[in-house]
This record gives sequence, C-alpha cells and structure tokens, in this order.
Amino acid sequence: MPQNRTIYNVQGLFVAPYSGEYVNGDDFFLNGHRILKRIEKVQTFNYQIDNPTLELGGFNSKKYIFRGLIGNPEINLDFSYVPDGVTNENRLNFNVGHLSGNYFGQMFSGLSRNDVLLNNRDFYAVVNKSEEDIESAQAVLSSEIIRPSKIEDVIDTNSKNYNLLHFQNCTLNSYSFQMAVGNVPTITQNYLVDNLTLYPSGSGVHYAILDLKSGLNIAQNEKIIVPKDLDYSQHDLKGKNILLPSEATVTFYTSNKTGVLFYIDNIQSLNFDLSFNRKPLKAINYKFPLYKKIQFPINGKLGISMIVKDNLSGSFFETINKEDEYSIVVNFETNRDGVYKSRYIFSGCEFDSIDYNSSVQEKKVANLNFNFDLDPDFNSRGLIVSGNVLYGRLSNQNKVLIF
Repeated sequence: MPQNRTIYNVQGLFVAPYSGEYVNGDDFFLNGHRILKRIEKVQTFNYQIDNPTLELGGFNSKKYIFRGLIGNPEINLDFSYVPDGVTNENRLNFNVGHLSGNYFGQMFSGLSRNDVLLNNRDFYAVVNKSEEDIESAQAVLSSEIIRPSKIEDVIDTNSKNYNLLHFQNCTLNSYSFQMAVGNVPTITQNYLVDNLTLYPSGSGVHYAILDLKSGLNIAQNEKIIVPKDLDYSQHDLKGKNILLPSEATVTFYTSNKTGVLFYIDNIQSLNFDLSFNRKPLKAINYKFPLYKKIQFPINGKLGISMIVKDNLSGSFFETINKEDEYSIVVNFETNRDGVYKSRYIFSGCEFDSIDYNSSVQEKKVANLNFNFDLDPDFNSRGLIVSGNVLYGRLSNQNKVLIF
C-alpha cells in the first residue's frame, strides 16, 4: 500500500560510477548497465533547493517593478555515515589505501588537482514507495557473486517500486570527521549540485548527462542498476570494520629529518574539517557553470582531546615553541586480518592552541588544535588515509566489493 510518510528505513543512497572507472569486465559496468555503488551505514541525508531571485524597485512605485528568478536553482546535498573502515571513501573514489595499513598519497589528490571526472559525481537517492524496509524488501547479495555475468545476479528486483532522485554534477564542498568517547564516529560530506531529476521508477532508467548549455538531460545508452543489499552475516565476508573511539590512539611526530616521536596517547575526541572553496567558471549562453574550480589554499582544522597523564612538559612544549611542523598519526586497532581498520595521517600540521579543562569528579583533559594544508604539489603532505574495506574471496584472492 502507498505510504503516508517517508522515513529513514525506506531510503538508500548510491553513487554512480563514472566513465573513467570503466575497465572491460569490471564490476561497475555489466552488459550496457552501470551498477550503482551503495553508501554504507548512512545516518542523515538532506538536500536543499533555493531559487535565486531579484527584487527591483523604482521611483514613484510602491511595489516592485520586477521580481523573478535570475538563475538556476541552487542545490546543496549533505549526508553523514558511520565509517566502516574506508569502504565508502573507496566507493567514492577518494585516493585511499585499502586492504593494507601502509599507504602514502593524499586522500583528495584527484580533487585538489581539479580532476574533472573526480570532481563531478552523480548521486542517486532511492525511496521505496511502500513502508517496507528498503533492505529487507530486496534479495541479498552473496559475496560469491563478485564478478557477475548476468543482470539478475545483482539487480534489486524491487527497483520498479522505487522512486529515484538523481543529483547531477555534484562537487565536494566540505568533508568532516567527528568522534568522541560515548558516541559512534561519523563522517559528513556536503556537495554542490547542478541539477536534480526525479524518476517514478528505479527500473529501466537510462544514465543521463546534463547538457551545460541547454540545461537538458541527454539520455545515454547505458541503464543504471540499483543493486541488491549486501548480506553482512555471510561467513566469508571480510573487512567489517566499524570504528570505535576506544580503539583509537594518536601519535605525534616532529616533521624534521629525524621524525622524532615525542608523544603517544589515547583519544577522548577527534574532529577535523576540510572546506573546498570553489569558483564557478561561467560562459555566455550556458545555463550551468562549465566547471567549479577549487581555489587554493585548502586548509584543514584538526582538534584532538586527551586525558592528561602529566603536564605535557619538556620536549612537547619545546617542540611547539620551535614552531615546527608535525605529523600526527591516528590509528584504529587492527582487525582479525591484522590490518588497521583505519589510519589517518595528518602531515605538515602547524600548532594553533592548547587548553585544559578540569572540574570536580572529572579527569583533566587537554584540547589541542592544529591546521594543515592540502598541497597537490606534495603528495605526501596533507591528509593520508588507509584502512580496510568490505571484500569477499575469489580463487583465494581478495576482491573489493563495490556495490
């Protein structure tokens, strides 16, 4: 029966593979179809549409002589999720190391180089027309079906009963991580969106490209596939890596040639924020910007809170007083496969401030604040992320599950 309200259990969020990911026989493309990639463990999903208007007054007039639209709607999309290793970051094609704890390379290197393909992503929001749970309403995906040969292997047979929201040409505007003792870590991303299209069914939908000049959608030959839900209870499914605050440790290094380790501790809270300022490149007779170019510098803010075991005297303050740069490494415990669930390396950090909080019946806490830059000319500098992802096994070889 039709639903009289829309709640979280009937919705899902997916990202579309782009043409640059195509490799013959790859998981993303199958017999003229693009398999959407699921964003796992989504906690919030919001979008906002604003119409830019102009109100023009005139002499001897008590009302506006003109009031109307002066451009395309401004659309913002944001969502948050509980990180599961680096599964979502891998599916979003951020530059992360996976299935290994060792990796060197900026997480946002493709974006900071203004790579057109990585900067323009398409998201799909799926809404079940009934009040049934969108996951229980569909058949489960077995980890044995890692390289499917038939559409029936992966397609959600209930797709025809979904509404589909297509967010086109999405460019990352901000990325943030929040974690504190007693709360599950969350990651929030915000995107600027060119266009929003609604489809009454999730079945038989052609992938469409927005023509920036005319503002019309140009349907492609390929159709999209809303995939089945992944069965997390499977015995041979690896890489289940929910991050927990109790598993996190932080290590501080000086960024000089010797790389001196001067402090290591457990974390009470951790947060970092990155904003990508963008400049739209517009052209005459075009309804949409040709491109939304990232403006430099890209500066991130990092905050860490720790229980004070001593007064952090000696080498800690001596290093800070030298205005040195730091490499700060945050590790989440290794899983059963001996791989860090996640590792965050903040390279080239500069110290901003430190403050102490203490009160009756509470432990003394030190709050440290740093800033860091994303520099595309130095790939080992900025934010470097690695960890594990969901995967199955194929002929005794690890294979990343992307849908």
